[in-house]
Amino acid sequence: MAEYDYEIVWLFPPGFKILDYEFAGEGSIMGNGNILRLMVKKGLRVGNYESITFEVP
Repeated sequence: MAEYDYEIVWLFPPGFKILDYEFAGEGSIMGNGNILRLMVKKGLRVGNYESITFEVP
């Protein structure tokens, strides 16, 4: 369980494209599809599995 709010940003190199993601929290794909932002709120039940599927140019 998340003990506090937090945010994570994954920044992939230009040309990479995020296709799908799976994790606890709210996520959004930004930029040219190469930036993934995750926001988790305090009290959210988080697991031990995360997945990001992306395309490499």
